[in-house]
Amino acid sequence: ESQLPRALEMEPDLASVICGVNDALRPGFDARDFEREFTDVIEPLQAGGATVLTATFPNVRWGRLITPQARATIQGRLEEVCDVVRRVAADHDALCVDAWVETPDPRVMSIDRLHPSPWGHRLMAVRAADLLNERFGIGLEIPDPVEGERVGAGSFGQARWMARHVLTPYVKERIETLKKTRSEPDRN
Repeated sequence: ESQLPRALEMEPDLASVICGVNDALRPGFDARDFEREFTDVIEPLQAGGATVLTATFPNVRWGRLITPQARATIQGRLEEVCDVVRRVAADHDALCVDAWVETPDPRVMSIDRLHPSPWGHRLMAVRAADLLNERFGIGLEIPDPVEGERVGAGSFGQARWMARHVLTPYVKERIETLKKTRSEPDRN
């Protein structure tokens, strides 16, 4: 809600619109609502003269922090998000980096499994440059990483972030759920 008006004020030639993971993780996710909201972002940017670049998400392998049922739900929702992104991009002639793959290289994703790693960001940049080059013939190149630069996932900082922002809230939520379940009277 706050980003689109600011983006339109800048009158961009190119706008990247990459969203959907947080939507897919929310309770009550509805792909039709996401499609409407996504379209409501794409159309005004294009009407303002911007070429829109978007992307699907890699088919990530979720860790053991969630149950198989939750994993299946999230995976299904991410598939829906990717389908919407592809469809809206095609309908609006937007550029779309299609990162959905069945067996991703684990280096593509950071340890939180929601965001790209440095290597994943670079890979997406290369794919985006390829699409821009194809559309506009501009010869855009993404430089190779600097010698010795870490481009894989798995640093201590990522692990600490994962523990603080994913594992700890998950454990707290599970504990609260179990407390509520155990304190509710049996209705049978």
